[in-house]
Amino acid sequence: MALSTDALEDPRVATIVCGHAGDDSRRMRHTPMFHVVLNGGGGVVMRSRFWIGAALRPYGPAGAIGALLLDRPAVRRAVLPRDLPRALAHHCAEEYANLAALLPELWNRFS
Repeated sequence: MALSTDALEDPRVATIVCGHAGDDSRRMRHTPMFHVVLNGGGGVVMRSRFWIGAALRPYGPAGAIGALLLDRPAVRRAVLPRDLPRALAHHCAEEYANLAALLPELWNRFS
């Protein structure tokens, strides 16, 4: 799970945001992800990558010891919901629609 360093040299790359998606009710992160924002054509394009269920990373009291015990393929298959990819796609569609509505106003106000 990595970006090519070529992306850092691309003049269109405005921002790269990396993180982990997860389930706060279970105090667990499970999906490494990144968004790359590219300038061009009078606007921006955001490209996203998700590695769904690639790594279980508990936080809080379980922490690193929990990751050593839980981050196994069989455990990931058992604890991650089967509909996770569909739910993530739905979330992204909602999030991107909201961004499309909010960003032009923020751009006009703060640029």
